[in-house]
Amino acid sequence: MIPDASREEIIKAMKQFDTELRNTDEWKGWERKKNHKYAIQFEEQLYPCKKIIAMAAGLSRNEFSGGSESITYLQKREFAIQPLKRSYDMSLEEFVEAVDKEKYAESIQKGEEERQTLLQMFPKEHWPEMTLKEYALGQEGIPENYCYMMEFGTMHVAGMRGGSAAKLIIYCNKSTQEWMYDKQRWKSSDDAWGAIKNGYMELFQKAENGDWNTIDEIETLTTGQALRCKTCHIYFPDEILSVNSKESLLYFLTRFEYSESDLRAYGSVRLNRMLLEKLREIPALEDWSPLELGYVLYDWDNPQKSPTIVKVTPGLDAQCWEDCKRESIIVAEWDELGDLRNYDSKQSLFSGAQQLAEQD
Repeated sequence: MIPDASREEIIKAMKQFDTELRNTDEWKGWERKKNHKYAIQFEEQLYPCKKIIAMAAGLSRNEFSGGSESITYLQKREFAIQPLKRSYDMSLEEFVEAVDKEKYAESIQKGEEERQTLLQMFPKEHWPEMTLKEYALGQEGIPENYCYMMEFGTMHVAGMRGGSAAKLIIYCNKSTQEWMYDKQRWKSSDDAWGAIKNGYMELFQKAENGDWNTIDEIETLTTGQALRCKTCHIYFPDEILSVNSKESLLYFLTRFEYSESDLRAYGSVRLNRMLLEKLREIPALEDWSPLELGYVLYDWDNPQKSPTIVKVTPGLDAQCWEDCKRESIIVAEWDELGDLRNYDSKQSLFSGAQQLAEQD
């Protein structure tokens, strides 16, 4: 049961919220966060129900439930309660009017720094001489190749992690150091890399000519949807959004009344260009860069609204649990496996774990 707090004490808590919390990183834009469904409406301002009650009653938010209990508590003290409009219930225009563009500034700066680092390592002019060792992920002793930088070194530009390493078209199996590629199409890794590199060269040429709609048709790059889309953004940042996932692109386009069934046959680059052209029709977004637009799209309506929940046992018999709580980390007691990012698939990770188990 929530301790009694008077209407005057709640008003005092709201004034304290205005002066001390409203503009902090934790509470700025709180009304657009998905865990807040209702707000107190008072003197033309909105306030988070549970936080204000906690401040007025001298409690932590973990000591009582929100929802109907909090709403009833506030209504008995004659406060107006308003359902909150979720960001994804707004139009993009409405969301942009409400959002502070500055909130993305740090991430945008990091993204541009990452992009410039990659360009210094792999300038477009170097691609004709690019070697497979410079390109492919998974090679022992060559940690910072092109695909590593695309997947792990430019995460503030756009995400590309997860899924099968086949998305990289050719890669080195971390466990066996065997080259992995479409062996029905190419006889050797040299043949594969020659064709793939030519595909990238064709991509650059098409992009320079503004021939965006046929980039997805480059045969040797067809299995690398996200990779070719992110490559286009890295080298042509004013022409391609920082959105790589075909499913995300389809989702965002349906928010603009496109039919997914009409778009499904298109590749990621063409969909990206369609979405960019649609966004450029919105006056409020005319001075936003494609990188900034990527951030605001996911902030407005992330296609993956529900979090991914993973169950992990922190060590044998959960013996590492106290360490996890103290350090705010999660561990799996796989120290011998090293950096898990070096494994290019679930199977290679399982194989490595199995080998260690057999040694024990």
